[in-house]
Amino acid sequence: MRIGDQDGGLLAKTLALLLVVVVLGAGAMYAYAKRQQPLSVESATLRATDTGTGTVLLAPDGRVYVATVVRNDGTFPVTLLGLDDTPAPHDQPYAASSIGLGDGKTADPDAAAAFTSVSLKPGAGVGIFVVFEPNPALVCARYTDEARSPVAFPPVPLRFRTYGVESAQAVEIPDAPDVAGFTRSQCERALGA
Repeated sequence: MRIGDQDGGLLAKTLALLLVVVVLGAGAMYAYAKRQQPLSVESATLRATDTGTGTVLLAPDGRVYVATVVRNDGTFPVTLLGLDDTPAPHDQPYAASSIGLGDGKTADPDAAAAFTSVSLKPGAGVGIFVVFEPNPALVCARYTDEARSPVAFPPVPLRFRTYGVESAQAVEIPDAPDVAGFTRSQCERALGA
């Protein structure tokens, strides 16, 4: 008796079932990797041109330097690829402009090294240095001559890869100072408009 003689063959049925399981498993892995948000930040050091008020001011050449350690809290290894290149929202006063590697504590551009992709096992972390600048997409026309309430400092937009699937995550900075409320003219000066 041959395997192929019984109703299409036991081997063919087994191979078809195995193919279905592999395709479903790959689809589930892709969906999980695309939706996971494994990155976190415990604390950060910020240095800005003016934080004397406890807030960050929107100003021309108003760079904000952030040093922190990014951790992989997920169950799978990830490769940190850099900043997410999706444009910042038009109502966000600051946008991340560059990233480097650092000790996670020193918010000084001279102490940072050029960024290269970093693999992070679950539970591992790496020190990064991020520069935020006034958001060129900020729409100043929506502001008036009266300063609005302060707004939250933006998250760090990071890009990463898990098992070949690229994704992005906006990682909130705990205890970050707010961006002070500003007027239309302050917005225009900050953007050089």
